Amino acid sequence: MKSPGIRRDDRAMDAHPPPTDREQLGILHVLTAMNAKKEAPHPAPLRTKAHFVSRRFLDELFEPLNETPAEHLRRLRLRRAVELLADPRPSIAQVAERSGFADPTTFTRAFHREFGMLPREFRHG
Repeated sequence: MKSPGIRRDDRAMDAHPPPTDREQLGILHVLTAMNAKKEAPHPAPLRTKAHFVSRRFLDELFEPLNETPAEHLRRLRLRRAVELLADPRPSIAQVAERSGFADPTTFTRAFHREFGMLPREFRHG
């Protein structure tokens, strides 16, 4: 059984045995937790042991995607921010908080790195 949205190339499949049922369950728990935490203000870091996977296995899981688990979570949060910016009512600081960023400055930097523009430029553009 493949995890949703995760592809492994042949080389990765040779390097890593298929995940066990317990690991698959852990992967689903981790991805679910990441999705839930994308909106949580200041979430605690993912605890891989609580999801029955090692940190190394989690890193290897994301390797074919060319991003780390932290980068994946940041991308989820930025997608949420784009949705929130469509509504002109919340301030940039509120959008940052509601999309899970610790502060507006961190949010603005991440947004600019990802999209090449500031959140306010995106909103008004």
